Order: sequence, then C-alpha cells, then structure tokens
Amino acid sequence: ETLVGTREWWIGERPYGVAEARLHSGTVIAQLAGVESREAALALKGAEVAVPREALPPVAEGHYYLADLVGLEVLNQQG
Repeated sequence: ETLVGTREWWIGERPYGVAEARLHSGTVIAQLAGVESREAALALKGAEVAVPREALPPVAEGHYYLADLVGLEVLNQQG
C-alpha cells in the first residue's frame, strides 16, 4: 500500500515517476513514466522497488520499518 501512495520509485539505479498505481488482488499495478511498451514493462516485472525515505508515511509508536532495524543488536529474554 505504501508504494501506491508515492510518486517516485527507484528500480535498480534509476528513478521512475509514477503516473498511476493501484492494488489488484494483492499486487501493485503501475504505469511508470518512460515505460512505454509492454516489453519494457515486462522487463521490470518482479524487480525490487525502493522509495525515498521522506516519501514513507510515519509509523505508529512501537512499529518500525525493516530498514530501521538493520544493524541493531538483538537480545532475547536471557540476554
């Protein structure tokens, strides 16, 4: 859902403007600026998408984005 609300996605080393995005059966369907053919769109299918940090909505207290947890020390109840 977070992806649907952002206007720019990074795929690989390149930013793409998002002309339109929506959820359909749990999958994000999008029209990206500069992706003009079906073949170009299929080449991006399954790619990892990133968004600028400032484009993410704030999370509720006690919740975190996965990127916020990378590098933290993990302790269990035994220490």
